[in-house]
Amino acid sequence: MFVLDKEQKEKVYTNFADEFQGVHDVINVYKNPSVNLAQYRKKIELYIQVHQDQLTIQKLKRNKSITQVNLDVLEGLLLDASGMSDVEAYREKILQEKPFTRGLIGLDMNTAKEAFISFLDEESYNAEQIQFVDQVIDYLINNGILDMSPLFEPPFTDNQGESAYGFFDESTVVELFGVIHKVNANSVVEESKST
Repeated sequence: MFVLDKEQKEKVYTNFADEFQGVHDVINVYKNPSVNLAQYRKKIELYIQVHQDQLTIQKLKRNKSITQVNLDVLEGLLLDASGMSDVEAYREKILQEKPFTRGLIGLDMNTAKEAFISFLDEESYNAEQIQFVDQVIDYLINNGILDMSPLFEPPFTDNQGESAYGFFDESTVVELFGVIHKVNANSVVEESKST
């Protein structure tokens, strides 16, 4: 333990004066903190990483259909993990789009590949076509869902400039989009199961 000696300690004198400016109202000092989506996302990703065995997380990751009850339970857990206390702000700013949760969770690699097995087994494709499908699978693994609009942007258009239409005929593109649509459909609650 360190103790200062009373005799050796130097004395310091100050002459501070407060400046009084009168009494007045201060407006907007206490504001509700805004929702920081980036910080929220970090907290949720950590929660999801630690709780991989949670039922709804498993269902979303493995592309199984979910019910409204599953989604409500998960949203409650994610709200708690986010540290937000205002449920209305959470629902308004964070849950404005339902696939947001699947986007955070992603898709299991084996599940994503399994979704495209029947598509790839129907015909024999060349290396560029298989590479395109692999790009789609990688996108789904990382993002959980794939809207059709990114398929018409880089990196999907880097090789042919026309996305899937540069690699496949129209009927095959429709079939490929159907597989993607099925994967996306399981990221939201099925209406028949939620009622």
